[in-house]
Amino acid sequence: MWRIIGAISALVKSSTADESKDLCFYVNSCKYALKCLKILHSRKDTKNDTLVFPGVMAGWESEQEAKDNSENWCTEEKMKNFDTRYGEETRKSVYHDSELFMVMFKINTKSFRSVVCREFVHRLNAKVEEYHLSDDGIHVFTLSEVEPMSLDDWKAKYPAEAKEDEAEM
Repeated sequence: MWRIIGAISALVKSSTADESKDLCFYVNSCKYALKCLKILHSRKDTKNDTLVFPGVMAGWESEQEAKDNSENWCTEEKMKNFDTRYGEETRKSVYHDSELFMVMFKINTKSFRSVVCREFVHRLNAKVEEYHLSDDGIHVFTLSEVEPMSLDDWKAKYPAEAKEDEAEM
């Protein structure tokens, strides 16, 4: 299975388009992850608060396509279906016994188009620029892409922040 995932990841990385476009990604989030995203938004002017999606993200070209094609596990009915399919203990373990929230990420980035209406992005590094709660209860985060940086590069570029973070650990 990991070989297949690796092959897909390599395909997406090598096939990414030359031009950027607006994309939307949906995730189900526990309250702790949502709180972290809001903190990143509140600290968006700092240098070291990036959000990293380490693998392949699958999304859509419009908010409506994302809403129409994403599985929303946040309703009571869907939570019961999740529990029936995977077990209540799995849900409590994966989502830290938290209620779930729908989160949409919007970004302008390069992607690889495959399947019907699906866009794939490899190793997305971004900053949270904007946040709002939509009328239908979806937490929407607008992201901007940033250049990836290794931990060693980050420590060299921001030594004061690195010392502060190491002191907190």
